[in-house]
Amino acid sequence: MGRKKVIDAERILDAAGDVTLELGAARLSLDAVASRAGISKSGLLYSFPSKEALIEALFVREMDRFEVELQKELPAYEGRRYARLFARIATSKLETPTIRAKAASIIATISQMPEHVEKIRQAYASDIAELAGPDSRRATFAMVVIEGAFLVRGLGLIDLEEEQWSQLFDDIEALIPGG
Repeated sequence: MGRKKVIDAERILDAAGDVTLELGAARLSLDAVASRAGISKSGLLYSFPSKEALIEALFVREMDRFEVELQKELPAYEGRRYARLFARIATSKLETPTIRAKAASIIATISQMPEHVEKIRQAYASDIAELAGPDSRRATFAMVVIEGAFLVRGLGLIDLEEEQWSQLFDDIEALIPGG
């Protein structure tokens, strides 16, 4: 008897990420992901029982990846008010075009899934609550601008050269008290 095949969820998510880049997450198909991952559709469905489950897993993985990168930047801002916001700016500024496009597409798609909208709202509410304080208005504004800039560029709705992108983030950072 042959060895049972192991289905690698990470390989499936990598394939789904690639398909997302090519087609956008909204047009992601299970057939295309299975083909790209080199497995059968039933094998894919064993790990991710629906397209929505696959997109949710892509979203969670992307948020986890971003958090790891943010944590790498955080020590540079240790002891500063809004340290996490400064690290968010640094992390967003350094994202590659491929990562920006993939992340923006996943976020745009999952935000259309009612069962996930509240989770996204809660995450943003938590981020904004961390900014609370007497001078939080400019910090909150900066965070919202960062997220908007990331999404419109990632979705290909604005075209900025890397130098313009970097300058935009420098200007955003200057808005923050202590920036």
